[in-house]
Amino acid sequence: MPDQISALIVGGTSGIGREIAHALAKRGEEVTVTGRDKTRAQTAAAEIGGRHRGLALDLTKPDEIVVALATVGPVDHLVLAAVERDQNSVRAYDTGRAIRLLTLKVVGYTAVVHALAPRFSATASIVILGGLARDWPYPGSTTITMANGAVSSMVRTLARRACAGARQRHPSRRGWRQPRGEIHAIRDDRGRSGAHANRPVGNDGRCCGSHAFTAR
Repeated sequence: MPDQISALIVGGTSGIGREIAHALAKRGEEVTVTGRDKTRAQTAAAEIGGRHRGLALDLTKPDEIVVALATVGPVDHLVLAAVERDQNSVRAYDTGRAIRLLTLKVVGYTAVVHALAPRFSATASIVILGGLARDWPYPGSTTITMANGAVSSMVRTLARRACAGARQRHPSRRGWRQPRGEIHAIRDDRGRSGAHANRPVGNDGRCCGSHAFTAR
């Protein structure tokens, strides 16, 4: 179908990523979901039904991302929703877990955009899920707080280098111990640029709706 809109949901096997995948499929988009485990990703795609597919993708192994995404494209909507929970305090700091998480959210997210850059459509959007732990750290959030700060910086640099416009939309939060973060969106916006922060939206379903609005 020449007019078919395609979406790639990185981290689409559970949580907000899964909700977004189902929402975009319902509005007629062709969805690809990824997860670290190929079988789980394929199961998640099968639950959506139809022509959607699942791929294995491990963001903690950024050197393998280009090959893993070789069959994906063109891409109209990219959602970077993969996350790994981490309880890591300064007093009991696990450097291995910290390196893994920062590789996933900082290097891995950027490597996905790099791999797909030649295959983005002219009106493509990129949505990156961060977290309010960036501004409101909680016990054990040392590494995730740093990672979420990096996500905000990532949005700014990608907006400058990769897209014509940038928007930061809809900070969202679900609970103190597991805050779900901001939704940052980058998109071609007819040459307009700038960053705008909107009001909190709440739970996974409302985050999903915020993404759907951003990706129009």
